[in-house]
Amino acid sequence: MQPSADGPPADSALVASLERLGLVELGARDGSPACLAFATTFWQTSPESFIPTLNPHQYLVAKPLRYTLSNGVIRHPKRPRPPPAKAPFYTRHCVSDKINSVFKLRPVDMSDLDLIHKWMNNPRVAEFWGEQGPVEHQQQFLEKCLASQHSFTAIGSWNDLDSSGGLTDWRDACFFDIYWVKEDHLARYANNVQDWDRGVHLLVGEDWARGRSRAWLDSIIHCKFAPRSPQRPLQLTRAADIFLADPRTQSIFLEPRLDNALLIGLLLRYGFYKVKDFAFPHKQAALMKLDRDCWKGCSAN
Repeated sequence: MQPSADGPPADSALVASLERLGLVELGARDGSPACLAFATTFWQTSPESFIPTLNPHQYLVAKPLRYTLSNGVIRHPKRPRPPPAKAPFYTRHCVSDKINSVFKLRPVDMSDLDLIHKWMNNPRVAEFWGEQGPVEHQQQFLEKCLASQHSFTAIGSWNDLDSSGGLTDWRDACFFDIYWVKEDHLARYANNVQDWDRGVHLLVGEDWARGRSRAWLDSIIHCKFAPRSPQRPLQLTRAADIFLADPRTQSIFLEPRLDNALLIGLLLRYGFYKVKDFAFPHKQAALMKLDRDCWKGCSAN
């Protein structure tokens, strides 16, 4: 569709519809075209708004606000339910000179206990998580995660494509704990936390998956706010779904241990910035933050 210098394209009804959907902006100024589409806006637009059958679990519009209290003192919006058990809620085809693979996220359940036990007893993971020990310890850890009212946990898995483009086998690789910051203990250390800000704890359990960190970071930020339907397993989505599911979400937080230079460096390269160093009761941490208005859209894989 060719824009004109002094007015909208010929198909004005279509352009008006695109404008209402938030996909384009109209009105020539400073000699720019009359109809503009911005990459950052495009990547923050959820396709479920246009094709509801892509994900029957996705809320198509934000529900009216209802507030509740956590611990009797923390006032925050009533949270939507986490994704249904067993059902993958996000998939992404990741292609680069290093990988040609599909990444998916699914909720954790108690059947993942042996997997979590193995990962938490990996010395590399145990150094930063401190959850190593007998399987009974991980069982208590997992039960606590599943009982949480302000977070949910997910497993990230990879499925490499063969030379013909077909999928091979799913391999579990990563663990994520995705939470609402407002009612998390992090809110006491982060200034100006908004009602819809989110955070994540993460680990890569499999050594073979460590070289894919940019792809899964891109995906977990992308997926937290726009769950993907298992009916479209090769959906080519990218970068921060966190910013898709709810336009009220303005920031994403991570709080890695201060000496976790590898993760902190990855976050800085992605666009996070360090707010400050601070002391949790159990660790010295770096408060890392990504703001919506600083996010540049999807990166290359």
